[in-house]
Amino acid sequence: MQKTDRPKTSGFKFPKSPTGIKGLDDITTGGLPKNRPTLLLGNTGCGKTIMVYNLISNALKFSAPERQLHITIKTEVARGSNFRTEDITDALNRLSPEKKYCHISITDNGIGFDPQYKERIFELFQRLHGKAEFAGTGIGLAIVKKIIEIHHGVITAQSKPGKGATFNIFIPAF
Repeated sequence: MQKTDRPKTSGFKFPKSPTGIKGLDDITTGGLPKNRPTLLLGNTGCGKTIMVYNLISNALKFSAPERQLHITIKTEVARGSNFRTEDITDALNRLSPEKKYCHISITDNGIGFDPQYKERIFELFQRLHGKAEFAGTGIGLAIVKKIIEIHHGVITAQSKPGKGATFNIFIPAF
């Protein structure tokens, strides 16, 4: 197993890459209002770190070699009934209309994947590429999905080959 496939619970660093991103401190986020509800993730030092680490690691791993990597992380908090986007209708139908959720969207401009695999990528040991092409075990997204489900949340993936991918996470905010 490669070092990048095994997250530590704290103090980890990403391997050096052409993007210049070396760790989570090199990534900026925005969009959460100052008076936002508290987002409870149980053991935030471990679960949240693993979730973000795996999603960012995939964006780095599956970057398109012909263009500079761009990763966008957006966040917002709203009631389930206030989220409206046609791309993720299936996820929105699983949200309680009156409950508040933290929505985290992670988008990259990597190699993307065929939309027919948008559910399969979250299954344990599932890979869309051979090990010779991309290193990994096929458990990263399964772990992310399990962490989100434990917290009564929902995750979706949207992509097209060559067009990058977007992962939308909805976790109840308290």
